[in-house]
Amino acid sequence: MSFLDIRLPLKLSFGSSSGLQFQTDVVTYGNGKTYRNSRWNYQRASMDLSYIVKDRADAVEVYNFFQLAAGRFNSFRVKDNFDYTSNDDGASSPTATDQSIGTGDGSETDFQLTKTYTNGAYSYTRNITKPVSGTVLVAVAGTPTTNFTIDTSTGIISLGFVPTLGQAITAGYEFDIEMRFDQDELEDIEYILLRQDSSKDYFTFPSLRVIEEL
Repeated sequence: MSFLDIRLPLKLSFGSSSGLQFQTDVVTYGNGKTYRNSRWNYQRASMDLSYIVKDRADAVEVYNFFQLAAGRFNSFRVKDNFDYTSNDDGASSPTATDQSIGTGDGSETDFQLTKTYTNGAYSYTRNITKPVSGTVLVAVAGTPTTNFTIDTSTGIISLGFVPTLGQAITAGYEFDIEMRFDQDELEDIEYILLRQDSSKDYFTFPSLRVIEEL
């Protein structure tokens, strides 16, 4: 298996339904109380891409991409249209101070991109491993800098200098999710000829689901 550094065609993610998964074991004791254990350290995003494509070319693109991915075997990039930027609302343009990603200690130059989701006193921090090339912005102690490189396959920023002790490292970016198909079969492709005009042909893919690769 391998990661294909290509993005699922945006036409497939537009109009899709997306959600989140966690894996929790729940044990119920005789007195009715429960013990809960979370198996996963991070959430898993999922999407249902089942939809009606516009024409034959659209259907062929879906068909070919599924073959390229070899069903569940290879992972790829997917844009989640609900949450794809470092901004708190998940969609507004990023700025260099959107997310705190570390603090200078006088020696470290590498920092992992993260996004923190907050509600009141509670927060959850997610590693961002597939930033979009050309969108990453960085600031040190509130001052934007271009003296850095970004590994778009891991989300690790490497500064070209050493931040001093206590300096805040922040970043903004757009990002994709590494996902894979959750099926090995592309079944029940339905073809509906609405008119003799081939531009009015419709194809449906009743089942087409992708999940995040953890």
